[in-house]
Amino acid sequence: MTAFSVRTATAADHAAYARLCPELGVDDPIATPERFAAEMAETTLVAVGEAGEALGYSFYQPMQSTAYVRHVVTAPEARRRGVARALLEAVATRARESGCESWCLNVEPKNAAARALYEGLGFELVYHSQVQRFAWALLEHHHPPLEEHAWLVDPSADEAVEKAMRLEAGQLALGRAAGRVLMMLEDPDKEVVGMAQFDPAFPGAYPFRVARPELALDLLHALRSHARTGDSWLQLCIEGQPEVAALLRERGAEVRFDMMHLRG
Repeated sequence: MTAFSVRTATAADHAAYARLCPELGVDDPIATPERFAAEMAETTLVAVGEAGEALGYSFYQPMQSTAYVRHVVTAPEARRRGVARALLEAVATRARESGCESWCLNVEPKNAAARALYEGLGFELVYHSQVQRFAWALLEHHHPPLEEHAWLVDPSADEAVEKAMRLEAGQLALGRAAGRVLMMLEDPDKEVVGMAQFDPAFPGAYPFRVARPELALDLLHALRSHARTGDSWLQLCIEGQPEVAALLRERGAEVRFDMMHLRG
């Protein structure tokens, strides 16, 4: 078996990331070199072969007490050599060093090999998610009720919003630092009933959560003014809310793929 090592990425690893990222099979846009350097490199680990070639990478985001593993990718020619396990073990070490006490990730149900690896590392299923593509035109005849109000999340409200919407502690601060649009819905009693973290450059909203399914369209309506001119759709990740996913499908949303959310 050919030896390899794991190291922290640098801006120079963007080409390797861009080559390997499509192996995720989720048609996400490739981050630009500038975005990779600013938002990803510091918490991206690269598995490197003896000749210096990139055999795989992992990208994670530490959120106070939880490390969210976003990507785990192995090059096709390097599979079944322990690359993914080594990358995850390195993530675990670094996450613990930064104060994280748990970690989580997503996996497609059909990816049996990855599921077996994650379960072997102690991950357990928490909920199912669905990724959808929603066309802005589907909101054409939707008029949100006046009793719900949409606001950009103020940093002072982060903790309350994260608690109400069952988000990871520190998730909103991380999104704000990356320039995401953080939108919330409040009911007349000032209770938080919806929250979305919108990245117009993707374009997509993740997380996207509401207290009741019918509020999903209201939250989408609030995000629309922040979309780039010319974009006709956005991608949504509906986490652990099958009723919300079903309502959006009924309204015309296109299903991209399903995921399982695991935690360890």
